[in-house]
Amino acid sequence: MLKYCVTWNELGAFFVIRDHRMKINWLPFRPATRLITLLVTFALHGCGGGSGDRPPTTPDGNLGTGTGTGTGTGTGTGTGTGTPTLPPSTLAPTISEQPSSTIVSARQIAYFQVMPRDDVPVAYQWQRNGVDIPGATRFTYQAVAQPLDTGARYQARLSNAAGSVTSETAVLTVLDAPTGTLSLLAGAIGGVGNLDGTGAAARFDGMSGLGFDAAGNVLVADGNDFGAGGGLRRVTPQGVVSTLDHGPRGATGIATDPAGNIYTTVPGRNAALYRLTPDGSAQSPATPLLSHTPVAIALDAAGQLIVADDTTIRRIDPASGQSTVLAGGSTASPPQSVEVCALAVDAAGHIVFTDAFANTVRRLGPDGTITTVVPASAGLQRPCGLAIDPLGNLLVADTGNAVIRKITPSGVVSVIAGAIGSSGMRDGSAADARFTAPNRLALAPNGDLYIADNHTLRRLNAAGNVMTIAGLAGPTGPAFGRYHATDGAGNVYVAVQTSVARDSDYSLQKIAPTGSATTLAGGLHDPQGVALDDAGNVYIAERRSNCVGDQSDCVPYGLVLKFDAARSSLGVLAGSSPASASPGGNDVDGGATDARFRADLGALAVDAAGDVYVGQTSSIRKVSRDGVVRTFTTKTGAVGLAIDRSGSNAVYAAACTGVAGVGQVFSFGQLSRIDPAGNLTVLGDAGQGADPTNVEAQAAKNACPAGIALDPVGNLFIAYPGLHNVRKRTPAGVGTTIAGQLSRRGVTLGPLPATLLSPTDVSFDPAGNLIIGSTQALLQARFDK
Repeated sequence: MLKYCVTWNELGAFFVIRDHRMKINWLPFRPATRLITLLVTFALHGCGGGSGDRPPTTPDGNLGTGTGTGTGTGTGTGTGTGTPTLPPSTLAPTISEQPSSTIVSARQIAYFQVMPRDDVPVAYQWQRNGVDIPGATRFTYQAVAQPLDTGARYQARLSNAAGSVTSETAVLTVLDAPTGTLSLLAGAIGGVGNLDGTGAAARFDGMSGLGFDAAGNVLVADGNDFGAGGGLRRVTPQGVVSTLDHGPRGATGIATDPAGNIYTTVPGRNAALYRLTPDGSAQSPATPLLSHTPVAIALDAAGQLIVADDTTIRRIDPASGQSTVLAGGSTASPPQSVEVCALAVDAAGHIVFTDAFANTVRRLGPDGTITTVVPASAGLQRPCGLAIDPLGNLLVADTGNAVIRKITPSGVVSVIAGAIGSSGMRDGSAADARFTAPNRLALAPNGDLYIADNHTLRRLNAAGNVMTIAGLAGPTGPAFGRYHATDGAGNVYVAVQTSVARDSDYSLQKIAPTGSATTLAGGLHDPQGVALDDAGNVYIAERRSNCVGDQSDCVPYGLVLKFDAARSSLGVLAGSSPASASPGGNDVDGGATDARFRADLGALAVDAAGDVYVGQTSSIRKVSRDGVVRTFTTKTGAVGLAIDRSGSNAVYAAACTGVAGVGQVFSFGQLSRIDPAGNLTVLGDAGQGADPTNVEAQAAKNACPAGIALDPVGNLFIAYPGLHNVRKRTPAGVGTTIAGQLSRRGVTLGPLPATLLSPTDVSFDPAGNLIIGSTQALLQARFDK
């Protein structure tokens, strides 16, 4: 049996979960062991686990001045007040891991943690400069760091009935970061994320399960089928969203028992079923690891768990862990095939489930017989969410038709909210409301029906009105381009998908500073990079495939396209389709039509002479104005490129390097400077030499960068999609985070650093504002002068 499971939390610390009793040991970051830990992590594929405490916020945002509210689950308004009730202990607390000094950028989250000796119950009290911090009574402490906090000293006092001990002091250093405002230039900012907040300020990830806690709050299993996501979330009826401290990441199902204990499932190789205390403050495994990936969970009247995985429906005794197959799998009698998206238990003990593949609703009786309640002929499309009201009516989220249905006990099917064939995100009366893809349901005791739809939580009340309670819907239109370029007038050039179809073409658009868009050209296939020359010509790195006969004969390759501004025409500058016998489309230097690019080309940049630099996985190629291609360097590849126009003509490259591990490939970022003679210098921040106490720099060191940009004084700005932030590196090598926050996913506008979602490209407009491509939005960061 697997005894140890190692994984990372989002701030660079790692923890070890011993055995499957969920004995959680938190270990602070140790740079020398990080790669080894990563290898172990991916070899074992993780086993879930809790996230850290949420930061308290205060009117002035300074550390240590907030007061806690709520139960300590992390709403952004505190980490909880009061001293927890502890069992008596004959052992005074001792500390096995001390809090570490840390360096963060201004207005980023500072994180401190202390770890006591195993099995000794303790109460925690954090102090700032020797003074107790109200509400800071957990083993971690987080808060938003302000410039005046630099030099502040933090320590924790651990106590129980047998004595107390005070930790060593951790010093906070706050690096100056620019202030300013993040605004929307074009596109949309809603959709996926993990942000706590109220109403539209919150962001959700997978929303794969809904339930209720003992206080009547909605619980959201906010994960996805791959065992990742935002964890277990709580939403009040007023729309305040918080993340439970110990909720396992990647939760995909949820149920609560009469005592308020919370049960949730996590998929993946180490699929498991967890039990949390009613306040979410502690967790333990409810059973040994599951043998298959769980997809749905419910409790029957006897308190037994009903768990559906990808092949079976089984009953699990939460006390003993004994599992009995009820349907599906080779051990069922008789053998049956089941495909479950959601399930519920009715008053008679029947297990009702939706089959999103067969477009049916089915019922499993106590004798093991499966009957069809709603046949495919009823017109359901990918039905998923399911609830049962007190009268025995089935409420079904008809995902594909974007409606909510009701099935009476006599089998009458009707639409109770939304309209078949009309999707959207409109609140209002049941008939006027529109849904995008409702996929989970939960019925409250007062009759309100909660609906997970397009990364939002919506409510259909007993009066028949639909209201969005929390989250902001994701864009439902074509995908916005990930890469862009900005001209001297502030116009932004970007590739935009022409329709929502998966393989639809892109068009090249010009976005004016006012946000208005003009289409310049169509027919782009898979654009990966955009650049401009001084004459206003637009260059596009594009991936294509050459399909000969059967689709299996497709050979991917790359092209460099040029939109001629004077002629308003789009054509190929360099590259051509390889023969199907040329595996992968080998790189070949030469004239415009003779040159070849593999499909790994991406980043583009143009120098003052009009030559185009093309980044690939392990090289940078250079294309002259007449299309002649030569290899500029093989010392590095590039996913981001920028050129120093101040006179040196040096090329700056952001690369992503893969290192083979045990069944995995790990990626590490590197920033480099290449002079015109081809000499390469590895830069700091995303490369070597990051200060081990600088959490942000350490994260950047082991993350893949994307687009980069240079300002007139030589500061380098780097987008990190995986970190959801943009960092600035000065010529002296000092790195700070200027937009986005480490581990916080989802776009929110307002004062910097705000938050971002997978930023992929950056550029400057003539006023010195930073344009950021973030998922389906173009954002503008205006810096205070």
